[in-house]
Amino acid sequence: MPTRDFSIRVPGLIACEKADDQAFLTQMLVALRISEIDVKQVEGVSGFPTFIRGLRPATGFYRLKAFAVVRDADQSAAGAFASVGNFLRASGFPVPASPATFAVASPASADPMVGVFVMPDGTTHGALEDLCLRAVAETTGGPELACMREFLDCVSSQGGPDLETSGSRQGEPQRLAGVASRSHLHATRGHQGRHSSA
Repeated sequence: MPTRDFSIRVPGLIACEKADDQAFLTQMLVALRISEIDVKQVEGVSGFPTFIRGLRPATGFYRLKAFAVVRDADQSAAGAFASVGNFLRASGFPVPASPATFAVASPASADPMVGVFVMPDGTTHGALEDLCLRAVAETTGGPELACMREFLDCVSSQGGPDLETSGSRQGEPQRLAGVASRSHLHATRGHQGRHSSA
């Protein structure tokens, strides 16, 4: 999050919740060959207010033309969007009318245009992992996801944790979508590795 040493070097900036989100968004930009957007993680939802307040004092703020906040809907997409809007409004930034849109500052202002993106789709509850699972299910991952769900249900039925509701060691919800999406990623990496070494 912005500190006295925070510096803005490119015209685009995305603020997201966690290191996993930052890694995903960074790799997405690399795949799209976009180099003029930086991605910063704020160490959880509670870090957004401090990050947003620290933007104007940051070195190079004049370079910033577009700023986006990406956060998970968790239990309420509307609530998540409203909370980010409150953070932006408190720091005097323009607030978009709805998720996945940008608000443009007045012509007299030097502020960047500001967007808010609520994962997975701006309307339903969930997180980035849900969006990833949805993408997998809509391409080639349907059968694999069914296997993973059977496995996780089996673990739960044998007295193991209910992975949809139990807490992780960090005390955060360890949702089935997160477990399944990571399982699919590791499984496909192994599958690709076996083919590439053949």
